[in-house]
Amino acid sequence: MGFKVCFSFLIETEPGEYSAALISVIADEGAEAISAGWRVYSDMYGDNEPRFFVSWTADRFQKTGCDDIKCPDFVLISSTVSTGAIFDPTSVLMGSQYDATFTIFQDESTGNWWIQYQGINVGYFPSSLFKLLSIKATRLDFGQIANTKKQGHHTSTDMGSGHLPSEGNF
Repeated sequence: MGFKVCFSFLIETEPGEYSAALISVIADEGAEAISAGWRVYSDMYGDNEPRFFVSWTADRFQKTGCDDIKCPDFVLISSTVSTGAIFDPTSVLMGSQYDATFTIFQDESTGNWWIQYQGINVGYFPSSLFKLLSIKATRLDFGQIANTKKQGHHTSTDMGSGHLPSEGNF
């Protein structure tokens, strides 16, 4: 299971604003999930750079799970790619275009869930973290998120660059 995204970014600078593109494998009607992708999230990273992230939960983040650079449960094996890493270069409107490919797959012999970026095995989440997801996923989600925490306010944070493909490549 994998997907490609193209990215350039504009986000609000208000606390809690972020933009992301991700893929998730899910079980137990959404209680168990593993996600990977990119996001711009100044509250976590202290800047507005697009970064590679991973996360997991076995109970909708009530008592289990972790997020990205605060994720000791993710077994990092790559010496070239790490969670929290900045994507560079990024696409430029009417200029050079770049994409990223993320893949999540389950090892048939161990049940561990592997994360790949651009075909490189970055690391895995041990199957022991999950109940149903240790056996199989029941749903695959992929897409983009733009988030605000302000009540009654719609964020001006864009999905990706906020431009259509016809306005400057893809």
